[in-house]
Amino acid sequence: MSKQIIAIDVDEVLSSLLPDIISYHNKKYKTNYVMDDFYTYDYWKVWGGTKNQAIAKVDEFTKRGGFANLQTIQGSQNAIQKLKSKYRLFVVSSRKSDLKGTTYEWLENKFPKCFEKALFGNHYDLKAGPSVSKSQLCRQIQADYFIDDLPHYAKECADMGIKTYLFGDYPWNKADVEGAVRVANLDDIVRILM
Repeated sequence: MSKQIIAIDVDEVLSSLLPDIISYHNKKYKTNYVMDDFYTYDYWKVWGGTKNQAIAKVDEFTKRGGFANLQTIQGSQNAIQKLKSKYRLFVVSSRKSDLKGTTYEWLENKFPKCFEKALFGNHYDLKAGPSVSKSQLCRQIQADYFIDDLPHYAKECADMGIKTYLFGDYPWNKADVEGAVRVANLDDIVRILM
């Protein structure tokens, strides 16, 4: 029998992106944001301005190597090693396609030989190519399970019949998602799936 497939989001599930984005934004734009301000993961709704302006700010962060230096979420490396022993693991991210190289390098550095492939939805690219939904990406790899911190992605995949876990206790994901199981961390996933 072949191993089942788990699709896992990167940002705020494996990597701690938002604290670094906040720190960058606060220094560059002389603001005082903290995690609790982010009732949504749509940065422009917190910072003000347009979606395109927020994407441009994140692009500035990217050009300064921000994505390459992210810390892992506590406990994620150990949990991923355990899950890898029983499951095939894929990354499914909304990141822009031009972050593929940086993302693969970060994954190999932090989670060596754990993920078969990373798929990118290209959701925040102002210039190149169409975006692909996370549910479509999960279907491409025939994912049995999906782990994400954003409620709309969790709902999208749960509605397609993929066993879905809403990850973390973040200001933007306080509401439960029908069809998704809430987990505090990847250790919870290990307890459930192992």
